[in-house]
Amino acid sequence: MTNQLNISISEAARLHIQTMIKRKPETPCFHLSLKKTGCNGYMYMPKLIASPSESDLELPLASEFQFAVALTSRDLMLGTRIDFEEKQWGLSQLTFTHPKAAGICGCGESFNFDEEE
Repeated sequence: MTNQLNISISEAARLHIQTMIKRKPETPCFHLSLKKTGCNGYMYMPKLIASPSESDLELPLASEFQFAVALTSRDLMLGTRIDFEEKQWGLSQLTFTHPKAAGICGCGESFNFDEEE
């Protein structure tokens, strides 16, 4: 599915989010925003919500669930890729990759943009 922010989602991430929503059916919308925080600048803030608000932009990212982006983060999310990865010791997590990220912190939780962007 295409959307105006060119946000993409892997099949693994789509299935993981679908499973999370099945466990909490009262929150059928995956919401994503960016927060200026972390050791390197910005951090993706995913959460499940009941429905998008007026301060959100709903995008057609998956047919199985609603997907919304905070309008305050919209321009900073262009081209974000959402994936779901298996980590060490049996851990797994959603990961977010930004095509214009200039640097990522050691733990991978936050990133920054090139100063010229």
